[in-house]
Amino acid sequence: MTGETTSPHPALRRARIFRWSVAAIYTVLLYTLAWFVNPMWRTLTRALGTEAGGDFVNRAVPLLGLTMLVVLLLRRRLPTWFSYLWLLAVAAGFTYVLTLHADFPVERVHLLQYGLVALVYYRALRLDRSERSAHLGAALAVFLVGLTDELIQGYLIPGRSGTLEDMIINWFSGALGLAGLIAVQRGGFWDLHARLRPSLRTLTGLVAPLLLSAF
Repeated sequence: MTGETTSPHPALRRARIFRWSVAAIYTVLLYTLAWFVNPMWRTLTRALGTEAGGDFVNRAVPLLGLTMLVVLLLRRRLPTWFSYLWLLAVAAGFTYVLTLHADFPVERVHLLQYGLVALVYYRALRLDRSERSAHLGAALAVFLVGLTDELIQGYLIPGRSGTLEDMIINWFSGALGLAGLIAVQRGGFWDLHARLRPSLRTLTGLVAPLLLSAF
């Protein structure tokens, strides 16, 4: 009888196993890509040619990111008007990293992947943690995954290198994903925003995302 009252609900236990499994598998796949990216790139360029293969990835990855954004907007109504502005700022950040920053086509795939790291860890943490704790935990996951990914490339994979700049852009991409996640939610930052003075609400809701998008 005591075991029945203290054990988690079966549905919650299944959800916990599923979400943490998704987070673990996604992380392993992200690490695995670092080992197989060169053979995958050679296969693609043999099939399409170097220039055509690069053009395909360069166009496909930003298009995939835009499609994800459109699907998100069509599936749900965002909680506040400034949620759309923050999502615009996030889209502008991803536009930069996926088109202007990335030097190689395969790097665009990598940076888009990092936009989803925060999401998979947030969903796993949110089952047992508060909104704020889940956001902080997701941010910590972005930091650790972005760090260890580059350490693997720098010390374990022949012919690859991991640098501080690469770590920073990993963290930046993951932070963009976390900002987009917060933008579409009703809790978290937006509850704090509602308690701010009107002048600060204007700053955080209107001025900050527009400045970030312009920057």
